Order: sequence, then structure tokens, then C-alpha cells
Amino acid sequence: MKKFKGFGLCAFVLLLLALSTASFAYDSSPSWRRFIPEAIWAAATGGGTWTTDVDIYTRAGTNPTELRIWFFAADGAHGPFNMTSEPDVQHCIRYINILNFIDSWDSSTYEYYGKVGTIWIEGDVGDKFQIQARTNHTGGYGKTMNAHGFEVEGDSAYFSTWRGMMIQGITNNATYRSTIGLFNSSGSSITVQVALIRYDDVWSGWENIVLGSGGYLAFNPYTRWSVTSTAVHRIWINPIAGLGRCHSFASTVNNTTNDPAAHVAVQYD
Repeated sequence: MKKFKGFGLCAFVLLLLALSTASFAYDSSPSWRRFIPEAIWAAATGGGTWTTDVDIYTRAGTNPTELRIWFFAADGAHGPFNMTSEPDVQHCIRYINILNFIDSWDSSTYEYYGKVGTIWIEGDVGDKFQIQARTNHTGGYGKTMNAHGFEVEGDSAYFSTWRGMMIQGITNNATYRSTIGLFNSSGSSITVQVALIRYDDVWSGWENIVLGSGGYLAFNPYTRWSVTSTAVHRIWINPIAGLGRCHSFASTVNNTTNDPAAHVAVQYD
């Protein structure tokens, strides 16, 4: 009988699986700092109001978890503010209309109504928590979004080592409208080439966008680049310079009902 010589190969395969699993888990594991790419408190096109609710679940750490929050909008960063209600370990807490809460914690004259941006929540280094957000329209519709991680291994465009991102299913017509958002989670700037590419690989519009540390930008790419095509497109996010990390997201909304759908960015390669 021949001796089995496959143990080394099996061990190698198991090691690769373990490494890939560990990397994925690192991206989505609870952490002491998480951020929601989009939070809004504003009037909706066509009527009604958008608000964002936030659920925070503490997996481990101090009891209760002491949390600080920032709001990053197109006009800059606001915070940090101490959150007044904080979850115990293995407990969850919900903030209804998170921007209204931040407005109550901010003693300045800054107006949070009419704004959209990223919310960043931090605990202590030993804390581990998860965040999920739901953006609601007063008409009864909504969409959910999980928090992103700060780490380089997260789902973000990165110039060194290069990693591009893509968002599919973007459209703008009589029935639907789409918007995209970009957020730089790092302390360094990044330049990304953002392109709106039609289903047949034709570039309908593009722009090189510089995001400074904490930079946030949201827009309708069809409006921004005067694109009249009603065909389905994808968004291509190509980092071309800098050491920052560009996180991205998109949403499509029904023009009549304001029923929204979230688009999750995926790695291009």
C-alpha cells in the first residue's frame, strides 16, 4: 500500500483558508471604532423627510461602554460629543434620528437639519461593538446599512497597495434617481478618479476628486456631470494618489414613493 503524502498539501490549503477567513473576519469584526457612511436628516425630493436611526450593540469592553461621536459633512467635521445613553456589554441601544441627538449635544449654532454625512463612533481601545443604521422616509420606506471598519483591510479604495472599488446598478430616469457618497476615513488625503460607466463600457462622465482627512462628498453623478443617458451604469472608484482610504456607497430612490435601496461597494479586482 502506498503511503499517503497529501498531509502537507492539506495543511497548506487549510492555512490559506484560515488566513482568508481571518482577513474577512478582521474586516467585519466588532471594533472599538466604527462608522456609518451615510446619516441624514433632511427634506426628501418630492416631499417628506429622511432621518437615520442607529443601533449600537456592545460585544465586549467597559460596562457601560463610553462612546464618543463625530459627524463628518461636506462642510467639515463636528465633534467629538459624548453620547448620553450607552449600552452595557451584550446589550443594544437605539438612537432615533441620530442627527437630532447630535444637534442636542452640540452647543454651537451649527444646524444639523438639512445635512447628510458620515457618523463616526469611538469607544476605548478595549471595547468591541457593532453598529447598524436604518435611514427612513416619513412615507414608511427605509434602507439599512452596516458600519464600516477603519482598518486598511476594510472595504475602501486604497492607492498603496492599490485597491479599486465598484458600485453597480446606478441609474437616473423618470422612475429612479441614484446618488453616491465618498468618505476618507484616514488622517491623510487621497485622490480618486470617480467614473460613471455605462453597461457597454462607455464612460459617461468622470472626475478626479481630492478628499482630505475626514473629507465627505455626496452627489448625483448624472447631475454633477450633465449625463442624460437613462441606461444602467456602474461607478468606478480608482485611487490615483495619496495615503487615504476612500469608502464609498450609493443609493437608488423611487421618484414617486421615495422607496430607497442601498448599493454596497465591492472590490474591483
